[in-house]
Amino acid sequence: MDRTRTQLFCGLIAVLVLAAGARADVIHLKSGGRVEGEIIEREDGRVRIRTAGRGIVTTIDESEIEWIDQRPTARQVYERMAGTLDPDDADGHFALGTWCRRHSLRSEMQELFRQAIEIDPDHEQARAELGYVRTEEGWMTRDEAMEARGLVQVDGEWMTEEEAAERAQAGKDREVLRRINHAVNRIRFGSQQESRRWSLWLSAFNDPEYAGTIMRLLGNRSETVRAAASSSLGLMRHQPAATRLVKLMLDDSSSTVRRAATDALRHLDTERVCDVMHDVIAGIKLAPIHDRSDQDFAKTLYHRLAVALGELGNIRSVPFLIEILYPNIEIQVPETPAGTSMAMGMNQLMGTPRMGDVKTRGAWFDTRPVQFDSDRYFFNQPAEDALRRLTGENLGVLPREWRAWWDEHGRARLREHEARMRARDDDAQRLLEEAERGAN
Repeated sequence: MDRTRTQLFCGLIAVLVLAAGARADVIHLKSGGRVEGEIIEREDGRVRIRTAGRGIVTTIDESEIEWIDQRPTARQVYERMAGTLDPDDADGHFALGTWCRRHSLRSEMQELFRQAIEIDPDHEQARAELGYVRTEEGWMTRDEAMEARGLVQVDGEWMTEEEAAERAQAGKDREVLRRINHAVNRIRFGSQQESRRWSLWLSAFNDPEYAGTIMRLLGNRSETVRAAASSSLGLMRHQPAATRLVKLMLDDSSSTVRRAATDALRHLDTERVCDVMHDVIAGIKLAPIHDRSDQDFAKTLYHRLAVALGELGNIRSVPFLIEILYPNIEIQVPETPAGTSMAMGMNQLMGTPRMGDVKTRGAWFDTRPVQFDSDRYFFNQPAEDALRRLTGENLGVLPREWRAWWDEHGRARLREHEARMRARDDDAQRLLEEAERGAN
């Protein structure tokens, strides 16, 4: 069809649109009111009309009607125009499709645009209406073009795979953090049943991506939260948690938390954990003991360290256990005003100085003039138990007997230990390489 024929067709659409007016029948009632909509039936002296807007079908007696202004509906106009279309007129199909879009006939609109590009594959306006873009490879839908550029669609938005991964991670972070916070809230303020259920959930939480969040829970006021967080970090095998867990194991006021921290430490690298504990022993030896409370605290720490080192089972701990078999916990009384005391605490032992202290061999200690009492030594039974457990020997309670045994057998036992560590590392590397080969 030539351009003149298309223009005539478009003019015919305009005429019919004017005839359609509001695209609704209007029933004028004798009472003065009116009803607008689409008359769907006239029979037996009654008129059934589907009202505009809400689409309610109502019936009106013709005796109540003054007159009816009946106009063609948009669909009726469409059907009349579609019947006059030339099958080879792409512009005509496009024009009628545009009219359908304005009159909310969406499915008819899309079909007309599709027919237009079937007639003329390069019909730019119809292509644009259907979401096509011109590319070096030819016409593509917008989605196809985006995919060709390597983009992915997320929630209706196109982005790179990296951006999609970041968005997915951000969504996961929000959900996981929300769930962790909810667990802490229910543990602290929920019913006994809720507290137990969410404590078990937090204890079993095992996603190393959120180890930092769980680490912060080790300082929570609730002992149940601290214990559950300790168990979670052990399950994750989160090595940076070693120092914090050792502190909890030694110094927490709750036996439940201390037990959970000890169990968690067994899941970590024993080499690193033992190094932390060995440093604590050195700190206790150098820290000044000012009064009975410091002395009792030192005894408690020596007991707990011995138990933990025995459970970890690292032969490197033998010399340290020998040192704390009969540790010196002599009270040193500084020449300070009467009634004052500087209580020893874990922060001091693990590296936090006090005013007036100096640092020697990596630890802080008090250099003020002191006097001594006579209660210097105590027997640390857990240390002897740990020595027997680690060595398989029963040499009694005298440190010199254990030192003699270590001087004779220690090097050989350390070589065996190092060989086992190397074998473990080799096995871990082999498993990692096999996993990487499998992934490739």
